Amino acid sequence: MSGWIKTLDARLIAVSRRFAPEWIASRIEKENVRRFLLFLVVGGINTLFGYAVFCALLYAGQHYAIAGLVSTILGVAFNFVTTGGIVFENRDPRLLFRFSSGYVLLYGIGVGEMRIAELLGFNLYVASAALLLPNAIFSYLFNRRYVFPEPRRG
Repeated sequence: MSGWIKTLDARLIAVSRRFAPEWIASRIEKENVRRFLLFLVVGGINTLFGYAVFCALLYAGQHYAIAGLVSTILGVAFNFVTTGGIVFENRDPRLLFRFSSGYVLLYGIGVGEMRIAELLGFNLYVASAALLLPNAIFSYLFNRRYVFPEPRRG
């Protein structure tokens, strides 16, 4: 691990000990901070890619369900390589089905979110942007726990 990542790990742990409740602080220490930071960076790139495709299709006149489906399908292959390879250091093609199932789930959630936003009269661009972070957190947890779990020791 490079020096700046070790320093950042140590600082995040120190801050969590000082300001976070005990159960959160102990969780931060147990989690691999480096992996989460990489996920945020890679996830940001993946999100920008998917969001750009989604917006381009909306702009071109496609229905939000079609725009969401196409951006999800195009994003899965790109995201599997980046998330699996960079964040979790695992590009095992046997995991592609599990990885893809997370995107099927996220697609369904996203279409539901956009339907609710539409019914409430919200701008779909703003609504989808506001939901990026909650959906990214869900994606990390799904990948961390279900697709690329740490091997059990002992």
